[in-house]
Amino acid sequence: MLVNKRKNKRFLVGTLFFAFISLMILVAITFNHIREVCNNTIESVTEILLREQAINDSIASMISTSTMSHMNKHCESKDLLGALYTNRNFNAQSCSKINAVTFVENYLSKKTLQNRYYSSPEYGFVYFFNGKKYNKLQPAMYSDVISLTGNFARFLSYEKRKKDILDFWDNHLEFNEIYRDSVSKNLVMTIATPVTNSYTREVIGVMYTDISEEELQQHVFSRNPAPEWVSVTANNISHDRPGRLCATKHCDVHALSLNVLRQPLAEIFILEAKVDLYAFIKENIKTFLAVLLAFSIIVTAVIKAINLFLNTQKHAVIDSLTQVYNRQIIPHLSGKDYNSLVIFDCDEFKVINDTHGHLVGDAALTHIASIISSNVRHEDVVVRYGGDEFIVLCTNEKIHARKMAERICSKLKVNPLVFGDLTLPLSISFGVAEFTDDLHTALYKADKALYAQKLKSRSQRN
Repeated sequence: MLVNKRKNKRFLVGTLFFAFISLMILVAITFNHIREVCNNTIESVTEILLREQAINDSIASMISTSTMSHMNKHCESKDLLGALYTNRNFNAQSCSKINAVTFVENYLSKKTLQNRYYSSPEYGFVYFFNGKKYNKLQPAMYSDVISLTGNFARFLSYEKRKKDILDFWDNHLEFNEIYRDSVSKNLVMTIATPVTNSYTREVIGVMYTDISEEELQQHVFSRNPAPEWVSVTANNISHDRPGRLCATKHCDVHALSLNVLRQPLAEIFILEAKVDLYAFIKENIKTFLAVLLAFSIIVTAVIKAINLFLNTQKHAVIDSLTQVYNRQIIPHLSGKDYNSLVIFDCDEFKVINDTHGHLVGDAALTHIASIISSNVRHEDVVVRYGGDEFIVLCTNEKIHARKMAERICSKLKVNPLVFGDLTLPLSISFGVAEFTDDLHTALYKADKALYAQKLKSRSQRN
């Protein structure tokens, strides 16, 4: 039987709980680190693709009509959210048209425009504007609508058009419209191939970028310190869900310019970060091993401390001579777990000590404790109560406890103590009591029964 089973169980549960909490903290710290890296990577890629690439690199400058006279391609950018897109037919299921002549304007030189047109653009942008901020932009654009083709309206000033310019732009360029997203309630500027006015060198619509895949990869990762185990993907958002950021579908940063060509114009996607677990572990293997070593050391130290405590506790309640419990265990035992109590006392123990010495006396006590322990049930508790007295707490009823005590006495009679050349017969007396109130009351009753039996044995001998 274990010492203080309940306490031992609590210590075991506490140890497992400590190990579990420590492991969970380690996992939480690891996942929090991964999340922070992923979020930082997405923000970095977003900043590069939507701001640096589209605005700061002068691919397109978002300005209002009031700044047109300055022709500043490096103007301060507005607060924008945006999307990558390809030049496909736009299917705006969640959008409704706003005034088609209300535009946010961008301009580049005609030469730049022609150069970009004759190059092979790989991706472009769709910008999202906060409604309140957009209301402050009131560009007075062209009043003449040349034509409406599909979802795109082409607007040019008819008076300033010349035939050579007209033929070129009519045959090759399309214009754009502004829509309001019915879910997110933001304004959406759909971008087609830009239209220019050759006299003012104004270009309406956001310009494509014609950066190659390799250039895009170099451009992104030269500014993004993201580890190799993070890749950025973009999943489609259905038209009934509001979205903030748009990019390509199911691709990492290395393939943005390729996969974007397969998507409809202005189709909305949201960026997500994907973690390569193998690469993450490979890159952080030293840190993991260090943390695992520290965790193992802590757990080992805790287990050793608990074992030391349990061993100390065990030694405090175990009799060093007989290796059964001493009386210190009694306060920790509950009378509710037992039905009867037997107390044993060695007959003429003082005579044995005086005649044969204390070594033989100690051997006699050890021999008696061994006989008692080997003849009780596993759930019974044997205690050296003091001197030559032993008690047994029994789960059996009193009548069965008495039979057990008689059997122990008989066993001891046929198994004398052998100590060197000395063979010493031993006998014990016992008293039995049942639990009615508490352990101390049962001890008192059993002790009275023991004393009565000793008096009876003495009178019989006399």
